[in-house]
Amino acid sequence: MLNLIEELIKLVESKETYPYLKFGAKFAIDIEKSNYTPNDILNKAGLRPSYQAEINKGISIYNYLNRS
Repeated sequence: MLNLIEELIKLVESKETYPYLKFGAKFAIDIEKSNYTPNDILNKAGLRPSYQAEINKGISIYNYLNRS
């Protein structure tokens, strides 16, 4: 989980647009395989839980683009 938190913070601090959405799309597999929810990751990173929806959107985009 520590790596996910570090990656999320790095994206947020980079000032890129849509960092939470990108995080969800980039790490969708890791998030889904872990025992943690996007809300858990946000809480551990000290970020607002309201961004959970954006991470979930990124995961959904990843799943849509990679469906068989």
